[in-house]
Amino acid sequence: MVFSSITFLFLFLPLVVFFYWLPDIFIIIKKIFYIILSKNNSEKSKVINLDRGKIICNTLISIIISILLLSTFIYFYRYWLSLGEENLTRTKDNNWYPKQFVHNMEEGFVWFNLDKNGYNNFFPKKKDEIDILLVGSSQVEAYQVGSNENIGYLLNSLLKNYYTYNIGTLGHFLPRNVTDLSKVYYLYKPKKYIILETGETGGITYNQEELKSFNSNIKTKKEKKIDYILKKYIPLMKTFGKLLKTLWKRIYSQINLWKEKSDNTFIKNSISNKFNNSLDKKEYSETLNNFLAFARNSVPDNLPIIIFYHPNYTLQSDGSIKNNTDKWALEAFENACKNNNIFFIDTDNELQELYNTKHILPYGFINTAIGSGHLNKYGHEVIAKRLAYEITKLEENNYGSK
Repeated sequence: MVFSSITFLFLFLPLVVFFYWLPDIFIIIKKIFYIILSKNNSEKSKVINLDRGKIICNTLISIIISILLLSTFIYFYRYWLSLGEENLTRTKDNNWYPKQFVHNMEEGFVWFNLDKNGYNNFFPKKKDEIDILLVGSSQVEAYQVGSNENIGYLLNSLLKNYYTYNIGTLGHFLPRNVTDLSKVYYLYKPKKYIILETGETGGITYNQEELKSFNSNIKTKKEKKIDYILKKYIPLMKTFGKLLKTLWKRIYSQINLWKEKSDNTFIKNSISNKFNNSLDKKEYSETLNNFLAFARNSVPDNLPIIIFYHPNYTLQSDGSIKNNTDKWALEAFENACKNNNIFFIDTDNELQELYNTKHILPYGFINTAIGSGHLNKYGHEVIAKRLAYEITKLEENNYGSK
């Protein structure tokens, strides 16, 4: 793994600095014996004072150099700042610092600037009005791919007459985005469409409690000012723990993940089976219908809502991929969308075709486990093309909001 090697190198450098002073340790040991065996108290005092000063000096230099090296690396490894306070231009609780320069080498290798609201929108604004509002989780936020490779940017390229604005936010899955939908609409007032994203862990197989809590009050956790200052000016304070955790995951957990993905028994523990075995299907269908009815009623009736779904896959021992989605759950979700006049788009066929024709998985990067994690640029491209195709069809049938 290229990533693990680079990370190890930068963690190893402080140890090099430490061992640079290693010869002094032998000198100190030698002098300790001299002090013990010496009978001259004045000589003992001189040696002790000299060694004490040198030890303190060497220690401080090693600490300073280590912090500088690790902070420099972490700045380019993964770096962005939360606002630490509620921002009136947003409706989300994960607030990123407006116009900040983002670096990410944890998944993929990217760097770009966020817009004035702290969202990932790089495409030149076509007009003041927003035609299509793209709402989703970190899959839509897309901090893992280039700023010109995500779904929002590609929709702007494919739909020349419409401007798409992306407000994807880390950790905001479908229930949370449905909760925010009314606020989101009145803040941005999209003219044509609202697009919501969901994945295997983002709406298709949510349990009863998660769906029923979609309209609960969610409080914003405010960041302490001192934490914000430390994160801004000393990147090490923010991400050193994450760095070590990621190292552990890359070096050890990834090996187990590969074993699981190559083992057909892995599917026995999948989300779909757990979901299917503990489900009152009638009650779930009713809850799901109420959930999507709330979404539909959160915006004007003449504004079309589109929900697109991207499933997770498991690599099989014969080289094929298996869609982990519970078929009944997918059908129930699609029916609930139809009942509430919401357009549902399942991108499974396109993502399967990507793998079958080009042998490319829609998830994973060269510095992560293959087939897991966030959408890569190929997954974003396939989904954007499908969305553009469906929107074009809706426009031809005069479905777009007038």
